[in-house]
Amino acid sequence: MTDLHALIGPVLLLVLVGLAAAGVACAVRGRVPDWLDLGRRIVLGALVAQAAIGLALAVRGDAPREWLHWVYGVAIAAALLIPGMLRPELPEGRRATAMAVGAGLAAIFAWRLSATG
Repeated sequence: MTDLHALIGPVLLLVLVGLAAAGVACAVRGRVPDWLDLGRRIVLGALVAQAAIGLALAVRGDAPREWLHWVYGVAIAAALLIPGMLRPELPEGRRATAMAVGAGLAAIFAWRLSATG
């Protein structure tokens, strides 16, 4: 299970970078296609699965080296949840920008999280 947890982390980081880039492209066009929010939700689901694996590992006695690992995990979730909570009547360009910023911050946190092992 440790190997699975270690494998999912870099994959999520790459997906987050892609989601941020897609968010920037959508923000430039001023549109939020349905697939962008679907991608955000899928990444959140993968993050929940990753957190469940991490929690199972911690219960088993294989906790992360630093407590900041937990903080960065929560920060990633928050960075992805907040853009989804924006009012739908906001201009699409602003929502796409928020999605790009949220995914970008989540990617930075995921990169830093990988260093806390």
